[in-house]
Amino acid sequence: MIQARRNSTFLTLALVAMTLAFTFSLSLVAPPSPDADHAFNTEAAMLRLSRILGDERPHPVDTDANDAVRERLLTEIIALGFDPIVRDDFHCTNHFDGVCARVRNVMYWAVPPTNDTTPGVALMSHYDSVPAGPGAGDDGAGVAVGLEVSRILKDRDDLRPVLVLITDGEEIGLIGADSFVNSDPLAARIDAVVNVEARGVRGPISMFQTSNPNGNDIAAIAKTGRTALTNTLTTSIYEAMPNDTDVSRFLDADAPRQVDTTNFAFILGDSFYHTPGDNLANLDHGTVFHSGINALAAVEQFAAHPISGAPEGDRLYFDVLTRGVVSMPAVFGPAIILLSGLLSIIALIRTGTWRGWRGWVLIPLTLIGVGLATVALSAVLGAIKSGAAYSPAHPWALRGAVSAIAVLVAAGLAIWLRDKRDDQTGALLKSWLWVSVLATLGLIVFPSTMTFFIGALFIASFGIIAGLMKRDRWLVGFSALAALIYVLINLPMLGFALAGLGGMAAPFAVLWTIPVVMIVIVLPTQTYARLPLFSVSALTVAMIAAAVFVPIYTSNAPRGLSIQHIVSDAGSFVQLSGRAKPPQAMMDNASPSESASFVFADPVGATHPAYARARWTRPASSAPDIEASLRVLSDTTQRDMRRVSLRVVAPTADRLHLAPASAEAMWTSLTVDGVAAEPTLWGLRIAGRNVRDMQIDITLPTNQPMGQIAITRFGLGPDMASFVDSRPDWVLPSQAGDTRVRLMDLDAAIPPQP
Repeated sequence: MIQARRNSTFLTLALVAMTLAFTFSLSLVAPPSPDADHAFNTEAAMLRLSRILGDERPHPVDTDANDAVRERLLTEIIALGFDPIVRDDFHCTNHFDGVCARVRNVMYWAVPPTNDTTPGVALMSHYDSVPAGPGAGDDGAGVAVGLEVSRILKDRDDLRPVLVLITDGEEIGLIGADSFVNSDPLAARIDAVVNVEARGVRGPISMFQTSNPNGNDIAAIAKTGRTALTNTLTTSIYEAMPNDTDVSRFLDADAPRQVDTTNFAFILGDSFYHTPGDNLANLDHGTVFHSGINALAAVEQFAAHPISGAPEGDRLYFDVLTRGVVSMPAVFGPAIILLSGLLSIIALIRTGTWRGWRGWVLIPLTLIGVGLATVALSAVLGAIKSGAAYSPAHPWALRGAVSAIAVLVAAGLAIWLRDKRDDQTGALLKSWLWVSVLATLGLIVFPSTMTFFIGALFIASFGIIAGLMKRDRWLVGFSALAALIYVLINLPMLGFALAGLGGMAAPFAVLWTIPVVMIVIVLPTQTYARLPLFSVSALTVAMIAAAVFVPIYTSNAPRGLSIQHIVSDAGSFVQLSGRAKPPQAMMDNASPSESASFVFADPVGATHPAYARARWTRPASSAPDIEASLRVLSDTTQRDMRRVSLRVVAPTADRLHLAPASAEAMWTSLTVDGVAAEPTLWGLRIAGRNVRDMQIDITLPTNQPMGQIAITRFGLGPDMASFVDSRPDWVLPSQAGDTRVRLMDLDAAIPPQP
């Protein structure tokens, strides 16, 4: 009886701790503070970045601001004693559905080659930003890391060549990387790439992408005291998502040679991502230090060991709270899962503990119950508060509510289903068999999910062997240790996934069922279950209340919302980005002549794919000041194809987006100032000053409409000042920022051929 009371206390503490651990998972793996004794000098790196960014204006590709940033970047490179190379190229790629721009990649040898044959390592970042923000994190931090790492490596004669590659035009569509891979002679000399990226302004660095196979890559990331957050599952999830960085171009099948890769990024503070808040004031110095020491270690490892060409093998891997990386041959994962399952079956039969139905349904019923409860709670919170599913200002509140109800339901069901006649040994063996089954199903559906289970199953196997020998205390002890290992391995993995996927807590909270069930079995409370259940119930109520009442956005975690002032044949309109309802202050802002309120619809009269989508829109009393004209240079027909040459003159434009009218009217060829581009149904985007006077040649089937052209100018005119001022401090322009757009129908200027 006394032991049951103690177990009740310990179980209460364990359940509360697990709830709070899930809630604040990423706080457990904060980046290290800059180390003044480390070779990577964070203060020097940040000072260089401050000088490069200057007045922190946004500097998208091929703009005056980008020219200024590049000149300051070249000054810093020369001051370090290196000889920079600038490659100037007007380049088109079909990445992101077709895009062209004039890019100027900057590169230099931190460790120069000593001959013409030895391949080298590229340390890569990009220096352009989106139009909405200055890009201190994305990717000024990567540039700063590259410069500081090159300072450290300078004069090293024990390494293979190291090229610092700082691309241009990444944000609009990886154009600089595509240009380098396809046309730069140095591309063929690179056999390993270390990329430093960002999707936020703080947090630990993560290594989220490798080449395949990944043996050399994993060897390169484990050589620093504070490793990156990394695991096989996160890498596989990233590869399955439609996201890309410059690394993608090096891993494409048509790249000049296959490379080893480590792709690093930090993602916390992502509310500032691609907004004016991505600035030096918000960029965390510890994050830059964590990025720097991991990039340095990876470059040194790649450069110190020539790629032999021998099969490197594929490995499973995971970090342990950024204190080290555990890796093993990929075949070990299925072997551990199979072994633990077989051992559980043998132990159940040999000990005779296979009887008793409750132990068999313990794991599946708690999984189902937790899944239903967390999904229902997320739906209710989403209905109460629009945007609560993401909740960037206080993500802990949503995460805490979901994790608390997951732990409550799991513990409640596990306590209820624990049968006194179904002894502790039988319950543990049945539960570990179920974990093996779940791991096997995951292995079949999405192989990398075994990363969740193999650490715990490996430790549990020793306990299962003890169970075979009827040493029940050893089984209990190893089961408790396995549950702890499960938590330690998966906490950073779950936290990173939650941050990267925008707070989708419910599916991940279900995974918390397993250690909860194990702890309930390890600490039987008999009739003293009220204390743990009451404590977790109270915590659940508190967390749900917090999720309901805390604000979704604040000035430190803003909402991204850009304003578009559009003119088309149907008139002039104001359109807001995103589907969520805008702040009421912006909804109410209108001059007396603009009495029409915002509606979620598509009244701009456009067939252009970028603007023919429902958005919050209302009429505008004035048209945006953006000059544009089209002139037909030639219009010829041969057989069933029509070729039209246009001159587009738009002296104040910053971007241009051509789009065909439909799939039936799809263009068969397209050139921009003589450079071939691949037509897509989404059309072709062209960025930079070239759009102000350019020739476009289009070939399409006869008797088909030409399509539309959108001409964009960054920023809004003075006629929109009051509307811009109505934006609350917790709302910032994002991505392309506030813009003026003129939509023009190509057929209006070019009548269709008979």
